[in-house]
Amino acid sequence: MLRLFLTVLSLGFALASAKVRDGGIPLVRQTAYQSRGMNLGLAAGALRPGGNRCHVLGQWQGTGEFFYWKNMSGGASIRFYGGDVDKNYALMYQRYHLYARWHFPWGSRFDFFLSPVLGFETTNLSKIREDEKDDAGGTAEEDEKNLCKDEYSLNGFSSGGEAGAGFRISDDWGVYGSARIDYNMNKVGQVSLTPGIAFNLRNYSDFLKNSFLGSWISLEFQFYHYLDSAGDDWGESGFLGLNFNI
Repeated sequence: MLRLFLTVLSLGFALASAKVRDGGIPLVRQTAYQSRGMNLGLAAGALRPGGNRCHVLGQWQGTGEFFYWKNMSGGASIRFYGGDVDKNYALMYQRYHLYARWHFPWGSRFDFFLSPVLGFETTNLSKIREDEKDDAGGTAEEDEKNLCKDEYSLNGFSSGGEAGAGFRISDDWGVYGSARIDYNMNKVGQVSLTPGIAFNLRNYSDFLKNSFLGSWISLEFQFYHYLDSAGDDWGESGFLGLNFNI
């Protein structure tokens, strides 16, 4: 096992020796592989939860990441959800994550990473609703509550892992994606798939060239599903975001 770890470690350092192109390689959550410096990412968008009766929510995301070595980075992200959950309740839901990434760049245009993730979520929808009287008739309104309940059940601490990659198609364009699984202390699991496309703003601004190592504008989507949930619905979200590498 130790020999395997040392082999992977040496491979990571060998691949990370390749020179990164100016601007870096875009990655998920408004980050980029630049091999040095710090990533700052901001994004806003909307979430359509799984469940036919759940309402669309707005969402905002921020990420900060620092490169400790060419093939090792770590950071934190925060995501806010807000809006009307149903006819009676509005929600502000927060998710915080700490992560580390082990990068395996290939050449100057491609980067693959593996990442352990620790998280904390602040909202349990069942707690919001526990004082409400049940609808004995089993109406559509009660069905709506049941359908939406799993959507915000990642309350408390969670852990998981992610694998992702980014590819710089040209000097101006890049694509990226990741697959991730989170498992909560309340025994709630979530799998998510995140594809995205990014445009290199730095190529078209002298200010950005002089001030930042990289800067991308990205359109990012996420498709997620709760494991062992009652239905087979997938939730969807979309972000328009900016990345700055200092």
